[in-house]
Amino acid sequence: MIQKLNLKRKNRYPYMTIKRIYVSMGISLLFFSICGFAFSDNISNLPFYELSILNGTSIENNEFTALERVDDICNGLPYHDMVSHGYGWVSLGAQGSTWYINRGSCFQCSGCYTVVITQWDPTIGLNIGKYGIDYTVNYPINITGAALYNTQYYGVENSNLMPGFRFR
Repeated sequence: MIQKLNLKRKNRYPYMTIKRIYVSMGISLLFFSICGFAFSDNISNLPFYELSILNGTSIENNEFTALERVDDICNGLPYHDMVSHGYGWVSLGAQGSTWYINRGSCFQCSGCYTVVITQWDPTIGLNIGKYGIDYTVNYPINITGAALYNTQYYGVENSNLMPGFRFR
């Protein structure tokens, strides 16, 4: 029996792979061209001399001076050093009102005694969630925790970091 010889040259790259490469190159080109136009429009509308004030020194007349920025937040540190102090409860009203945070994590600054109570524990990598802050405490709290009433500083943070605070 005679066999037919297959003399067709096999394509080194399958058709679908080449098609996918061209499609991804086209999408990338479109994305970079849109981003390029967006950034170039914003930059061209903002003259260099209209930059914001850094540390009390304005940048004018196309001059640039590198300034070291250190915010003294707590006794010479650029952050509050928050140490764990057990459980915490936060109420936005007086005693007897509903809890904003029920049995959260309580922290106190080792330098200025600021108290922060978070819904979750940021020291183990969880998001902070709801939080309440009391800046008026000027004494060490009990190691088992605290309850804050009439809290004026509160909010929600969807990461385990808060600007100006370091939790441990």
